[in-house]
Amino acid sequence: MPKTLTLLDSVALIGLFIYNGAMFLGVLRFGREMGDMGYYGILTLGTILLLIFYFLKFRRIWKKHTEVITVLALLLLTFIFYYSSFGRGPDYPWNGQFFG
Repeated sequence: MPKTLTLLDSVALIGLFIYNGAMFLGVLRFGREMGDMGYYGILTLGTILLLIFYFLKFRRIWKKHTEVITVLALLLLTFIFYYSSFGRGPDYPWNGQFFG
């Protein structure tokens, strides 16, 4: 089971890094103009918190509730995926592309 959790942690971390890279390159849109800033904040904060958690878990400092944190990280990734694709706002509606 720990290998699965490590794999899921890695998937969530890599996915959030991809979305952060797209955000900094300016190709990630949520379709809400200035409201995108809130999504960018959630994305950045979630990635930083997951990085800290991942570091603590790797160093074996934190051993409690690792499954809950992993599920929350995957839910954050799902939330960001949905709102950057199918759940876009009226300013930049869904055009069939994930980035752009």
